[in-house]
Amino acid sequence: MTLRKRLAKEAQHKNVRDLTWIAPVAIAFMVCLTALVAALQKVVNGPWLYYLAIMISCLAFGAALLTRRAISAASKTAHEKEVDLDRAEAEWLHPLFDALARIWLVRGPGGDTEAAIAVAVESLAKGTGLGEIAAFLVDQPEGGLRLVAHYSLSSTSGKVQVPDLAMSMAQRALRSRRPVESDAFPYLRQHPIKTHTQAKAISALALPFASRERIWGVLVVASEPGSSLSGDQRGVVGAFGEILAMTLEATSLYDEVWRSREQMATLFEITRDITSHLQLEELLGSIVRRTVMLLDGFCGGVRLVERKESAWKYGPITFWPVDEENNDLLLGLESETKGVVEDGKSKVIEIPGQSPKVSDGEESGSNAAGIIVPMKWEGEVIGVLYVLMDREGRPFAETEVSLLNLLASQAAIAVQNSRLYESCQTLAVTDPLTNLYNRRFFSEALGKETARSAREDKPLSLIVLDVDFLKKHNDSRGHLEGDKLLCEIAEILRLVVRESDIASRYGGDEFAVLLPGATEADALQVAERIRSEVKSGELAGANISVSLGVATFPTDGCDAESLMLMADRRLYAAKALGRNRVCGSSVNFPGRGQRSR
Repeated sequence: MTLRKRLAKEAQHKNVRDLTWIAPVAIAFMVCLTALVAALQKVVNGPWLYYLAIMISCLAFGAALLTRRAISAASKTAHEKEVDLDRAEAEWLHPLFDALARIWLVRGPGGDTEAAIAVAVESLAKGTGLGEIAAFLVDQPEGGLRLVAHYSLSSTSGKVQVPDLAMSMAQRALRSRRPVESDAFPYLRQHPIKTHTQAKAISALALPFASRERIWGVLVVASEPGSSLSGDQRGVVGAFGEILAMTLEATSLYDEVWRSREQMATLFEITRDITSHLQLEELLGSIVRRTVMLLDGFCGGVRLVERKESAWKYGPITFWPVDEENNDLLLGLESETKGVVEDGKSKVIEIPGQSPKVSDGEESGSNAAGIIVPMKWEGEVIGVLYVLMDREGRPFAETEVSLLNLLASQAAIAVQNSRLYESCQTLAVTDPLTNLYNRRFFSEALGKETARSAREDKPLSLIVLDVDFLKKHNDSRGHLEGDKLLCEIAEILRLVVRESDIASRYGGDEFAVLLPGATEADALQVAERIRSEVKSGELAGANISVSLGVATFPTDGCDAESLMLMADRRLYAAKALGRNRVCGSSVNFPGRGQRSR
């Protein structure tokens, strides 16, 4: 009831209450006047008229009391009826608030908004006596309508299909951004219509609901067959639509805030995770995996780059997940990658004509979109991050780009830490002059390999070699030339030995080579090849030779110390026999040409 109508009703009640007192007073006044007239006539005509006046006065007074009681009862009855109408109206509006409460309760990323809208629509339809109600939401960014809730008071069982005309009205309301009404559209049910008389005309209304100039959807309501929508029903539906729009907006904002909170929490976890990896390969895999999961992508990658003078050197891409079809999309972004590396700015890309394959093996139905973000360290680009997503035409949010840039900065720090760690690890086990392993690493490797050979019952050979007359070479040519000679011998060792072998600079002019799984015969062949390569080449412009000793586990020693001692003894035996030779357990390989002095 409107305020104006309520004030009018209050005035009517006041008039009735006043009337209950005015009527008895007026009657009493008339009775008193009659009694006065009778009293005057008593003096003239006699007592009978006096008694008659008294009787009339009593009857008038009784009639006044009965009139007042009747008017009071009528007023009370009218007031009670008005209260009942207000209560009925309040009960009629209760489904609206119940429906709105159901929607408010689903706020948050875990709530099923569409299910709540369906329950709210049903509650509203039952409470307001609507024949049928349907709720459509606008799909972003296509702008199409999608049915999310439908309820009908039809007694037929099963789901009732919304007539096509309802969709047409909703689309017209969406385009015009105004309500659309129809007073004559066929009320079609899912069950078959046997006669034309079963298709009754109804009143229908399509009402768009919006907030802040954004249309969230359209409500389509219809009256019962053979009736029309009342003004109160229209008002309630309009109020429901307005608050539904505000609720959806609040839910969207709440979801965005919740998603941002979750992303920041995930970013913290990612930062903690990637900084815990010191091995570069493991670190890159963790970075791309967590990045793809953070942005809900279907494919991603990370690629390190390095500036070499005026050109960029591009490393391989680390993919996640490893899928040939999806990874080919990243490999096809070569020109975009160069642009990001040279400009140092993020780039959002569209991949038209593609139906990217998602991780579960199914193909998505829309084009892929991707973003490439540079990883910077002290202003220099050291790599790029790729993320490909099935965006369904939706643009990247500014928060997503900012989040990915922040993640790329953290990843760059982690990469530099990993590189620094690996550099320290390399310096700790590498000889700075020859870049071979140093004595510390070799001693540890000898102990581990000896224990493994004993455990697996496999052979292990050791070669120890020494440069002949290196001191004389340094005295005549200088220590810089001597260092150059050592570096060239180290290069020969790298060329001759296998990848599984361990070559090291054991001392000043002494080298050692560990050959896991090699027998003494195999080790003697490798040693002879080293000797011949050194002797045949003009290393540092001088005629240089080496002496070598070979020992094999377990025949020449059962542990690392005894094996090293035997190889060292055979080295000195080779020197004693004239240098430029290899000495093993039973066979000596004399060098070609004259003996060195």
